[in-house]
Amino acid sequence: MDLDPHRFVSQIPVLSSQNVNQESNKHRRNSASAELSEMMNKSIAANTKSDHIKRKRSRSTVVNNNELQGLPNRSRALTLSEVGATKRNSSYRLSQRHSLQNRSSFYGNELLQSQSHATNRDPRPLRDKNFQSAIQQEIFDYLLQNKFDIETNHPISLKSLKQPTQKGFIIIFKWLYSRLDPGYQFTKSIEYEIYQILKNLQYPYLETINKSQISAVGGSSWHKFLGLLHWLIRVNIKLDKLSSDFNQSLLNQPTQEMVVINSSKTISTLDEQDQIQEKYEIMVENLFIDYISRSYQNFLNSNDDFNTAMEELTTGFEKFTHIIDSDINTLAVMNDRMFENYQFIIKRHEKFKVSIEKYNALKGDLTKFQNYISTMESKSVEWPKKIDKMNSELEKKKSETNDIENDIRNILKSLDDRGLSIEQIEEQNKEKEALMHEVDEITDQTDKLTGNIRAKKVENNNIVKNLINVLKQYNMTLEKLFNEREKMDGIDSTSQNKTKFKIQLPDSISTNDTTESVPVLYDDLFKDIIPSIPAESEFSITELIRKEASKLKLEIFQKIEIIKSENSGIEEEILKLKNEINQKNTENEKLEDELLELKSLFDITRQKNENLLVSERITIEKLEKKNNDSSKTITSKTVEANQLVKKKRLQLEELQRTLNAKRVSLHKEIFEIINFVATFKSSMQNAVQMTQEELTKEFEKVNQLDDDI
Repeated sequence: MDLDPHRFVSQIPVLSSQNVNQESNKHRRNSASAELSEMMNKSIAANTKSDHIKRKRSRSTVVNNNELQGLPNRSRALTLSEVGATKRNSSYRLSQRHSLQNRSSFYGNELLQSQSHATNRDPRPLRDKNFQSAIQQEIFDYLLQNKFDIETNHPISLKSLKQPTQKGFIIIFKWLYSRLDPGYQFTKSIEYEIYQILKNLQYPYLETINKSQISAVGGSSWHKFLGLLHWLIRVNIKLDKLSSDFNQSLLNQPTQEMVVINSSKTISTLDEQDQIQEKYEIMVENLFIDYISRSYQNFLNSNDDFNTAMEELTTGFEKFTHIIDSDINTLAVMNDRMFENYQFIIKRHEKFKVSIEKYNALKGDLTKFQNYISTMESKSVEWPKKIDKMNSELEKKKSETNDIENDIRNILKSLDDRGLSIEQIEEQNKEKEALMHEVDEITDQTDKLTGNIRAKKVENNNIVKNLINVLKQYNMTLEKLFNEREKMDGIDSTSQNKTKFKIQLPDSISTNDTTESVPVLYDDLFKDIIPSIPAESEFSITELIRKEASKLKLEIFQKIEIIKSENSGIEEEILKLKNEINQKNTENEKLEDELLELKSLFDITRQKNENLLVSERITIEKLEKKNNDSSKTITSKTVEANQLVKKKRLQLEELQRTLNAKRVSLHKEIFEIINFVATFKSSMQNAVQMTQEELTKEFEKVNQLDDDI
């Protein structure tokens, strides 16, 4: 597993002896010693009981079993697995990021070794609809499982795999190949590039695909590209399995003296969780303490090279992160197992629930059957009595049927005596039915005729009503027209013409109620309809009224032309008046504009003068206030200054006394610190010399053993 050491930044300052002079070394040593003492004090304080209790209360980094059960569905299982497994897969793939264009891939030779010597013919039944639907479902499941639609922002469905587009195929192919080779970048000529990629991947059925077919994927050649996508998905699945096995082998490697803390045992209590957390913290503290002790030994030996200690610290942290990743992986596996158990329990619970429902239903049916049996047993006591009654009634009915048969025989004998037979009676009944049928048909026809007569009568009455209404409207419009003409002309010259246009019905028709059926002839209807025409002459309403109407129309047109000529003269006069009014309006607008401008100038000048007066008054008042305030402040400040001078003199004397006392005490403390440092340094040097002597002795012993061997 590739770990990036640049991600880990130490909290302890690293000292370097290159390009630094002696004065800067002294200053740096003082700062390093101060920081080291602070770090040691912090580590000591962290191990106290009070801080231990606080950390117990606030600690919630490790997830226990009870908390996992509270998480919803599959999301809790994915959080840990995505943190562990996906990071390892991505780091492993990114470490091998290089182009596959100029060489065959490392996995292509292993996966396709058996296919390299095979024939170019594709043995898969790609044209079979069932096989196509199966591999479409497999492709769809793989894309959904690996979040294709989220990574590419391209929707995916079974319909898009059955009816593909060129864009969709290219996006799926790019995504699948980017999982194989993350560092590869596609160019614009995608058709040529896809063919070259398939050639580098040693696709076994490459000869079944042309470059021209890649530019138009859909249609009759889609089954070939569907098989290509299915092959790429199989390759991706095998690569994922290999990378997961590789990561697992890396995880199983031993790491110095550190061992994975989390085992397969579940965490049941908060104390166990705190113990695991304390183990993590102890590991980190041991790493820092080792680094501090070695760097401090180098510091005492006036050695500024801390690179070896820093390298050991980084390797220790790398191993510590490796342990955390492995613990996360184990937690993820545990989480997956628990989730599987949870799903299994849910399924069993659902089955148990269904069985309980069935049991309750069967229990209800059982109670119903028991009730039915009890009711039937209670009724079985009454059945013999009912059977006796039914038998007695049956005997009565038999006696009644015998009596009826005897009556029928007597009637037949009486008919034979009279000379009648049953056939004659049936023929007479048939004749009677035929006559009754004829009578019914005649009555139906009479009903139809009476209905038609009534309908005609109603239609005629409606026609008469409409005629009367139309004539009334006609006469009313005539009167209105001639009245308007009298008003226009001012002379009663149209009284003679009015009688020529009027149409009047006979009084017998106009006054008669339409509900009464009175016979009227056509000659009687239009007799004396126009009173100005004699009754003996030939009559035609349209010709007579049309002639008079044409005359009246000519008169109206003549008057219209006269009125038009008069109106034209009036319109000319109106236009002249409008022009004069417009001129007057423009003059008035100009005068109003001038008046507004003069008013605005007057207002502006007046406001300016008023503002100047107000500002001058304000400045005068401000100056007066300033003079009064300045005189007051001068007097108060002089008094305060005298008081301050007296106070400062007194404070100066007190400070000089305290400084002398502190100087004496500081001299004493400095001498004590120097003595302590000297004793500490001598003791540490003696300890280092002792360890060196022991090491030399051990080394000599080892050399002697080697010589003896």
